[in-house]
Amino acid sequence: MHFSSGIVRPPYEANSCFLQVTSGCSHNKCRFCTFYKDAPFFVSPESEIRADLQEIRDSGWKVRRIFLQGADPFLLSFGRLKKIMDLIKEYLPWGVSVGGYGRVDSVKNKSVEQLRLLKEMGYDMIVFGIESGDDVVLDKMDKGYHASDIRGAALQDG
Repeated sequence: MHFSSGIVRPPYEANSCFLQVTSGCSHNKCRFCTFYKDAPFFVSPESEIRADLQEIRDSGWKVRRIFLQGADPFLLSFGRLKKIMDLIKEYLPWGVSVGGYGRVDSVKNKSVEQLRLLKEMGYDMIVFGIESGDDVVLDKMDKGYHASDIRGAALQDG
């Protein structure tokens, strides 16, 4: 498996299979986070994703859930996320659900319709790192967005 940094996941994803599709954090400026400081952001090439999915399939483990690795897999375009799901279905045809981390501003490059289609494909959770809803705190911690952006992402109106 291709992992360029440690596995990061919410506790409830402990039994999920992990698939790196990005590495590092696209923002990597939050003052409180040190996890990705030595891991530059990059997008995993399709060849690595295919190799990892082949390894998962060949392991014999009937994976039911994949948690995408990298701090911001949902920054990827709709087309790229669709291609990743197509690959997952090709290698793991019994069907799996998929989730991963995303920054609040990661959904700005997707329409409501595209987000609906991603859900229908099997992406069922984006875990946002919303450490605060207070603009003063968000600025002080250099999150790169404000409370209005959080509301916009959650309501998909901004």
